[in-house]
Amino acid sequence: MYKIHSLNIKSFKFFKDINPLKFNNKNILIYGENGSGKSSIYWALYTFFQSGLKRDDAEIKKYFIQSTEANPNKYSLVNIYENNDENSKIELILKDENSSNPDKVFRISKENINTNKDDSLIEKGCYSGDFINYKYIFRFFDFLHNEEINLFKLFEYEILHFINKDGENLSDLWKEIIDLKNRNPGPIRDREEFSRLTSKLASFNRILTTVINQINQPSNEYLIKFNYEGLKLKLKVVDGKYTKQKKFIRPIIDFSISFKKDLQNNLPIHRSQSYFNEARLTAIALSVRFAVTKIKLQESDLKVLVLDDLLVSLDMSNRELVLDLLINDDSFRDFQIIMLTHDKSFYEKSKRYFNFKKQGQWKYFEMYLDRDEIEKPYIKDLEEYNTYADIAKQHFDNKDYPASANYLRKEVEKRFDEFLELDSLDKKIFLSKLKENYFKIIEFGRDLESLKSILVNFQHCSRMPSDIQVEKCSLFASQINSAIDQFKEYQIHVLDVEEFESLHFVLKDILHPQSHNDLTRPLYKLELEKAIEIVREFSSLIDTAIMDNSIE
Repeated sequence: MYKIHSLNIKSFKFFKDINPLKFNNKNILIYGENGSGKSSIYWALYTFFQSGLKRDDAEIKKYFIQSTEANPNKYSLVNIYENNDENSKIELILKDENSSNPDKVFRISKENINTNKDDSLIEKGCYSGDFINYKYIFRFFDFLHNEEINLFKLFEYEILHFINKDGENLSDLWKEIIDLKNRNPGPIRDREEFSRLTSKLASFNRILTTVINQINQPSNEYLIKFNYEGLKLKLKVVDGKYTKQKKFIRPIIDFSISFKKDLQNNLPIHRSQSYFNEARLTAIALSVRFAVTKIKLQESDLKVLVLDDLLVSLDMSNRELVLDLLINDDSFRDFQIIMLTHDKSFYEKSKRYFNFKKQGQWKYFEMYLDRDEIEKPYIKDLEEYNTYADIAKQHFDNKDYPASANYLRKEVEKRFDEFLELDSLDKKIFLSKLKENYFKIIEFGRDLESLKSILVNFQHCSRMPSDIQVEKCSLFASQINSAIDQFKEYQIHVLDVEEFESLHFVLKDILHPQSHNDLTRPLYKLELEKAIEIVREFSSLIDTAIMDNSIE
C-alpha cells in the first residue's frame, strides 16, 4: 500500500512558501488555530485527488492561473501574495513501505498540468478514499422543520464524484444529464436528444438505487457502533424522470428513521432534523458517510481518509467512539487517516489516545497564524520538537528570550511532573497509595528481615561440615526462591496501585481544566456524569480505608 510520504503546497490558497509537510507514511493529526491555513491542507489534498478524475487539462489549470483586474479568474486558488503563478503547485511524494517499489511523485500546477494521466493510482485513490468536512454534517440535516428530508442535493455536492460504478462516474453522468437538459430549456422535441436524456437518466437512476441499497445495512451497523442500536435508518431512491408533460424532475433520496419501541415494533420519527440533538444527528450523518466509504471501490493501492473539523458538535465521549472506530474498524484498516481540528483540547486528548492505542503510527502538527510581513501559516512538526527544551532553543535562536525562558520553565515543570507528579491533588493520590499499602509494606519488611537471616546462613555454608554442605545449601536456596515467589505475590495480588487511577484521569481531563482559567477545554454532560460517579466511588473507597485503619 502506498501512503503519502510528503505533501508540498506552494502558493496555493493560504500557503505561499512553506516547507513540505513530511507525513512519513503515518496517520496525521493536525491542530490549527482559526485562520492558520488548516483547511488549505484539506482543499489542497481534495483538489489534488480530484485531479485524478479530470480528463480535460483546463479543469485543473484554471485553479493555478492568477486572477487579475485585467484577467479575472473566479476559479483561481493561487495565493494572493504570489506574484508569479508559475510557482503555484501541489506535489505529493508517495512511498510503498511494504515493497521495493520506487517512490512516486505526482504534481499539479499551471505548467505541469497533470502528472497523473499515465498512472491510475491517484484516480483509484480518489474512488476508494474520502474527504469529509464539517459542511457535510451541517448539510445533512439542513432542512426546515416542515420540510421532508431529501438527501439528493447533499449527494450531488459531496458524494457523487467519489463513486464509480459500472465504469461510470456518477457525478460525470449527472452533469451530462443536466447539460442535455440545459441545452433544451423548454420541452425536448428532438427525438435523439430526448432518447439520450431518458437513457442516461435511466442509467443514473439504476446506479444510484444500487448504491443507496448497498449503504443501508452498513449505515445501521455504524449506528450500533456509535451506541445507537435502538435507531434504524433507511434511504430510498425515488427515480428522476422526464414526464409525459415534458417536465424534468430530479431524483429524490428519501431519508427515514425509526426508534425500536419493542421487539416487534418500530416507532417512526418524523422531522428528525428537529427531534434529535446534534450528537445524534452527527452520528447518523457519519454512519451514512462511512457506509458510502465502505462500499466504494476497494481495489486500490492508495487509500486516504481526510477529515476536517468533523466532530465539532460531539462531546468527548462520542468523539472517542469515532476515534476508536477509525483505528479499529476493518473498513479503515488500510487507510492513511488525516485529521484536522481547530479544537486544542480535542487535539491534545486525541494525541494521548493515539499514543496509547497506536503508538508510533501517528504524527502530529500544530499550525498558528504568522503575521510577519505577510499572513502565512507557522507549522510545527512535533517530531522536530521532542521537548519544550527544543522549542526553547528555537526561540533563543530567534532572539525571543522571554519565550525561550518560558519554555525552559515548562520543560522543568514537565520533568518534575513526570518524576514526582507535583500537582497537589496528584501528590495526594500518590501519598494515598502509600497509605493504603502502609501495613502491607511493614509486613513486607518483616519478610525481608527473615530472608536476610537465611542469606546469612547461606553465606556461612563453607564453615559447615562437608557432609551436610550440599544439603544445607540446597535448603537455603529453596527458602530464598520461596521468599522471592512470595514477594512476587505481594506485588501482583496484595499491593493496591490501581484504585486511584480512574480518579487521576478525571482530575487531569475534567476537573483541573474547569478549576483554572482554561477556556480551551469545554465541559460536556456525559463527562461530568462519569466524573461524579468516579468521585462517589472514590469517597466510598476512602471511607472503607479509614474504617479498616481504625480497626487495625
